[in-house]
Amino acid sequence: MRALVLALALAAAGASQDAFQAGEAARQAGRYAEALRHAADVEDASARARLELNTRYHAGDLGGALRAGRRGLAEAPEDPWLLYYTALLALEVGALDTAADCVPRLAAAAAAPELEADTALFYRRQAAGFAEQLADELRAQALRDAGTRRARVTVLLGGALAALAFTWLMRQRPHRLRAEPHARRALGGRYAQDT
Repeated sequence: MRALVLALALAAAGASQDAFQAGEAARQAGRYAEALRHAADVEDASARARLELNTRYHAGDLGGALRAGRRGLAEAPEDPWLLYYTALLALEVGALDTAADCVPRLAAAAAAPELEADTALFYRRQAAGFAEQLADELRAQALRDAGTRRARVTVLLGGALAALAFTWLMRQRPHRLRAEPHARRALGGRYAQDT
């Protein structure tokens, strides 16, 4: 009985690996819909998310790729590959909240002892670069937000000032016309009752 369970588990793992390889081959050939169908058959959550993210990215669906990365991280939160590509995509599409979540986790995942030294160094450097880029993006967003607020206040104040000036001028208008007879004549006697 134990042998049968082990054989079924190995067969399922083999089928899942075959689905991943078939999906990768389809993605490389540009058959993205087929690659996504194969991704659905991959049992390992991390591998499934990698295949879906990579396929959607190459198909030009950056939002879908980012969603695939988020789903994958929900199931494999320490996966450095998923953290790297999800952070990269988040910065590319301006999803700064997701990037802010992934960058420190990528730095922490880069310290995992099971990573080879070169791979760990790559992820640490990328995390540092992403952190700088994220800080720049957040500063730029804060400046844009502050500029937008200043512009709104300026428009509101300008509108209020214009309304006050118009009201003041309208109140002054009859008095000026009484004081200046040539202005009454120019208006065709419209204010004749004022004389």
